Amino acid sequence: MASPMPTPEDIRREIDQLRRKLRRKPSIAKNVALLDYQTEYLSSSLWQKIRRRVLARDKRKCVFCGGPAQTVHHRSYDDSVLEGKADHMLVSLCDPCHDFLHFDDEGRKRGSEETDRLLMGKQPRTDFPEPNIDLRRESYRDLPMEWPRMNHIQRNGWLTRYGELRKARRAELKAKLESRAVRRRTHAWDAKALWIPLLDAVTRYRQEEGAPSNSYDWYRQDAMRRGMIWIGSSDVTAEKRNRVWHVETDSFMAAISRHREQRARVLTMTTDYASGVIHGQDGETIETIWGHYTVRGKFRDVFSLHQHLRARSDEIWRCNTCHQPASLKSQDGSVVGLSCKRCGHAMTL
Repeated sequence: MASPMPTPEDIRREIDQLRRKLRRKPSIAKNVALLDYQTEYLSSSLWQKIRRRVLARDKRKCVFCGGPAQTVHHRSYDDSVLEGKADHMLVSLCDPCHDFLHFDDEGRKRGSEETDRLLMGKQPRTDFPEPNIDLRRESYRDLPMEWPRMNHIQRNGWLTRYGELRKARRAELKAKLESRAVRRRTHAWDAKALWIPLLDAVTRYRQEEGAPSNSYDWYRQDAMRRGMIWIGSSDVTAEKRNRVWHVETDSFMAAISRHREQRARVLTMTTDYASGVIHGQDGETIETIWGHYTVRGKFRDVFSLHQHLRARSDEIWRCNTCHQPASLKSQDGSVVGLSCKRCGHAMTL
């Protein structure tokens, strides 16, 4: 005989029972040893309760460096510690100190005995990189790349050193500006010196090939700020005479000459570059063959990813797997074999 069809009330009752089973959280205190530490134990309500209790006990301060604590370190992984019955084996640490206790400077994991010895010694790192102060961006604090891995002591030391350097640089800049203002006020005018109005100088400079199209106000503000204007690649002395800005004629004409020389050099380098000749340092020229490569098995003969410098190298072989330069085996001045130290590939030509 077929079983009767369930009524809507029966279906609703079964759904309610299933929901109650899903909401019921099993007690893990008795089976803590059976849980996976990373995926189950650290996300359990038991560990969250223990973690909050230990952080509150240590007043949320790292016991190693004294900074704000974010994590709790296990000195032991016995069942009593995992069940929350031995809180003396748990300590609060900040993330940088926690990483320092578990890994050395080369990224190797420390042993439990070494980690415990460092923790009991309480000798945190105090070194920090030298701050880099840039007066052009003095309103922006350029934090070092090591900042996320620095503990509370290192960060305080870096910030203190940063403030000292910033104060010294500002004092140096202030003294330089004051000395420049004194020189302008006490300048002895030379009757033989020739000066031309700044407006005339700007108009003449714009007629040069390759000169920027900056407005007169740009040069005037530069003169007000620095007592100089930037012409080509040189500074030209500027003075305010009879309420009108002037520039020194000799300095201005020298800057125009340097601008023309630089422009001619750029045009020469551009023309040579199109024909495959590159200008290096100290006036040296390098003949180039523009880009192709040949694949041979596990390696490729790169004439250039960008350019092949014939004057410096005959061939550049690279591994097709790791893209590292290959080791060459030569005989009688010619390449007879290739090998890659990283991948272990080898080939005979």
